[in-house]
Amino acid sequence: MVLSPRFGWIQIVTQSISHDLDEPRRHHKTPVRRGVNKSVRPESVRGADFLAWRREKWHGLPLRGMGLPSRTTPARFLACLTLATALAASGPCIAAELDWRALGNEAADVLANVIRIDTTNPPGGETAAANALARKLEEEGIKSEVFESSPGRGNLYARLPGSGGAPPIILLAHLDVVPADPRGWHEPPFSGAIEQGYVHGRGALDAKGVAVVELIALVALKRSGQPIDRDVILLATADEETGGKAGAGWVVQNRPDLLGNAEYLLTEGDHIHRAQGGRRIVQVAVAEKTPCWVKLTAHGESGH
Repeated sequence: MVLSPRFGWIQIVTQSISHDLDEPRRHHKTPVRRGVNKSVRPESVRGADFLAWRREKWHGLPLRGMGLPSRTTPARFLACLTLATALAASGPCIAAELDWRALGNEAADVLANVIRIDTTNPPGGETAAANALARKLEEEGIKSEVFESSPGRGNLYARLPGSGGAPPIILLAHLDVVPADPRGWHEPPFSGAIEQGYVHGRGALDAKGVAVVELIALVALKRSGQPIDRDVILLATADEETGGKAGAGWVVQNRPDLLGNAEYLLTEGDHIHRAQGGRRIVQVAVAEKTPCWVKLTAHGESGH
């Protein structure tokens, strides 16, 4: 998680940004947004033979409402933290007024659907995933837009308005994923399978799971009807895994109007840990990473 007060935009994005300043700035607003349900259909499971493989490690994200209630549920914790941050000036957390189990089930369904859209980068192809999230927001009455930095490289933007009493907060995640070799997976990496309380697939943790949790936070805020002091902005971007030029970097360079004078940003980085006795430990970073180039050769099962 990154939580940075009054950041400079070039410092807050999780991608390395380097642009040719002489290159003309241009953007493509995807025509799919008007007919958002025209996006590609979820991929089918890639063969029953893969499902027969069983490995000891899990590649999934546990979510509330999908069984195994004794397991930790980071999705719920992050959603509550996001709500508490956004509502800090408006009153107490409204968790008791929401059906967290139903929200967890919705999160699992949305995440499974987005995982089935293969956004391996390169080449990315994030527009279909951005449209899938936009459909959920549209169902909830939350306006959103999908902008393409180039054909197929979609970036989702949504804003839940507050009263203007405090600067906005940005919830940032990315929709592209690194390649996945299905031979090393308990379930096919783009199956979106739900088993024993876990959603399986490439991107469940990095970072489609983050994007879905942040989306569900907006849904929870909207359903609650609770007034909020600050706007809550959702950005689900392309191209994080290969540098960010087509994703967060492109948004910063070409659409700074979408970001305004935001005060805080929440994104991937670390976790909310449950210590012995139920105590929660929230790890927070206040600065962005800088590169340290090393050459590393590793052997064994892949993981990300």
